[in-house]
This record gives sequence, C-alpha cells and structure tokens, in this order.
Amino acid sequence: MSSSDELVLSYLKKNPNSKPREIADGTGLSLTTVRIALNRLRERGLVVRTSKGYMARHGKPDKAGTNDISVATVDDTYSKELNELRERIENTEKIVKDLWDKVRELEKMIRDMRSDIDLLKTSSKIIPTSKPDVFIDAIRKEKILTIGEARKIIARTPYSLEKYVNDGVVYVVRDLVVYRDFLDAVMSKLPIKVNDLSRFSTRERILIEALISEGILYIDRGKEIKKV
Repeated sequence: MSSSDELVLSYLKKNPNSKPREIADGTGLSLTTVRIALNRLRERGLVVRTSKGYMARHGKPDKAGTNDISVATVDDTYSKELNELRERIENTEKIVKDLWDKVRELEKMIRDMRSDIDLLKTSSKIIPTSKPDVFIDAIRKEKILTIGEARKIIARTPYSLEKYVNDGVVYVVRDLVVYRDFLDAVMSKLPIKVNDLSRFSTRERILIEALISEGILYIDRGKEIKKV
C-alpha cells in the first residue's frame, strides 16, 4: 500500500463520512491524489462510499476485494435523484427533432478540430520526441476513461496519471479521467436547463452526472444545472 493510500485510510478511520475535499485538506494531499487513492482503497475493499462521503470499512475485505456493505451504503437520495434525471433525459430525447442530430454532428466536428489543434500544443509538454503518446491519443479520442482503463494505457508510457493531471492534459472526477479540453467545453455551456440535456452527447451527459455526484455541479430546483 502506498503512503498516500495509508494516509487516506488512516484519516477515514478517524473521520468517517468525509468527502474528497475534506480528506485532501486534512491530509495535505492534492485532491487528485486523494481521488486516486480512494479508488485503489475501494478496489481492495478497505473503503466504502456512504451517503455522506467515504469511510474506512471495518473488518477484512472478501476474496474479491469488495465488501458486503458497498451497495447498501450507496447514497439512496442521490440514486433516486439521478434516476429521475435519467428519466427526464429519456423523455426529452423522444421529442428531439432529426434536425438537431445534424446540428450536434457539426458541433462535434468543430470540437474535434479544436481538440486536434490543442493536442499539437500540449503533447510537446510530455513527449519531447516524435514517438506518439498512446494515452493522449486514447483520451483525445474517447474524451472520458475510467481510472482503471487509464491506468492500463498509461502503463505503456513512461509517465504516471499524476503527470498528465499536473500538465493540464486530464482532470480526475469521481472514478473518471476526463480530457481537460472536453471538460472545459462542457463547463463553458453552464448553466444548463435539465430539459436541454438531450442536446448533449452521451459522454457529455456522463461527465455532467459525475460532476453533480462530486458536488461540483448541482441541480437548482430540479430545473437547471449550475456550478456550485
């Protein structure tokens, strides 16, 4: 277990139901390092997520590295709110006109073109040679990866996830690694009316849901999504 994992686990034993920001402030670690440590500890069954934050699990993890209360401790309020949001999105999508799909495709083409231009500026910060960076290629294409997926790809490079975060290439939110330009593009569109979410791509909606769950965004009176 890494020193950062031990520090986070020790803090949660003394301060159960803490959020990532509180853990970062209490341990002196960066928010990114805390989130990565939480993900590793959850995979080992040492930490669970509760309705109020995270807490150290008492007892030993099972053979699969999970625990018997991880599902039971999921935030029921959040789950209900998220399900209601998904239902509204699905109902809204049914009434979207075919013309909007064409507009969305054009917007995607413009975003991809901008990403290609930005990649030329940022890739040189990490790779001083002409050898392509497989992780940058993957995150630029996918926009969003899970931390597990990102680790597998980064293992083929001489760098760490923290390196890409510090260089401003990606941002870690919940269990996701997000291409920074993609995050900035989504955030620039806020505030967003819930009924307008159908205009966003699947990846954009996944990112918005993750930002809501981490308290970076919130739903104002069930009608509009805003920055905290």
